Amino acid sequence: MRSILGVLLVACLIVATAWVYAGDGVSMKCDRRECGYESLVIFGGGMMFEQATGYCQHCQDFVYLRWTRKESPLVAPDIKLVPPPTPIGEVWDSRSGHSLTLYPCPRCQKPFAEIKAQEDLKHCPACKEGTFKPDTTKPRLAID
Repeated sequence: MRSILGVLLVACLIVATAWVYAGDGVSMKCDRRECGYESLVIFGGGMMFEQATGYCQHCQDFVYLRWTRKESPLVAPDIKLVPPPTPIGEVWDSRSGHSLTLYPCPRCQKPFAEIKAQEDLKHCPACKEGTFKPDTTKPRLAID
C-alpha cells in the first residue's frame, strides 16, 4: 500500500512540475578550441510571459523579445500587458523547409530570425561551424 501511495505521489509531482515548467536556459559552447564562444541561451517563456529568442548578427549577441501571456492565471487585472511583437517578415529556410519569423532586434532594430528550440541551434554564431552544443559542465535553468 505504501509503495502505491509513493508511486502516486511521485507521478503527481512530475505532472505538477511539467505544468509549471515553461522554458529553459541552456549554456551553449563552441567545441572548437580556436573559437571558444559560449553563451547562455533562454528558450520558451514563463507562467506570465512568452518569449521569442534569436541571434542578432549586427549586435553579435542572443536577443529576446518578451510579452505578457494573457491566458496566465497569474496576470493581475491591474498589470500593464505587453503586447506580442509584430513580425517584420518571414523567410523560407531551404535547408529545413520551414519558414523563419523575423523580428526587429530590441537593441538595434535590425532583423533577427526566431530560434524556436535548442535543437534548432547547431552552428556557432561566431565561427559558423556546426560545433555549437550544450555545455554539460553547467546546469540547465528552468524558467518559470
